[in-house]
Amino acid sequence: PVTRVSIPDNKNPYDLLFVNDTKAYISYLLDSSVVAFNPSNNTLGRRIQVGLGPEGLAVANGKVYVANAYNPANFAYGTTVSVVSTTTDSVVRTLNVYFNPQSFGPTGKLNSS
Repeated sequence: PVTRVSIPDNKNPYDLLFVNDTKAYISYLLDSSVVAFNPSNNTLGRRIQVGLGPEGLAVANGKVYVANAYNPANFAYGTTVSVVSTTTDSVVRTLNVYFNPQSFGPTGKLNSS
């Protein structure tokens, strides 16, 4: 069934990643965060601060990778990927990458421009 999720104002949801039937993540482009989401009951969970301008999301080995693309205040390119544990819903590592990481390809390759 199609349903709606209430997203707070000024978050600008960008990407949605399903981990399993009860856990998903939404990147909030303008809020520099991702939020855990339970798709089985449509409830938002913990908000997790990540790098600036989070866009694309990918999952592997119990971790969500967040492409932090740019600073929305001045549009300067981002240069990090945040790694979030799906168990604790917290950032466990920040990776430095080439500028403007945007998304992840089907094999997990980071796409940037």
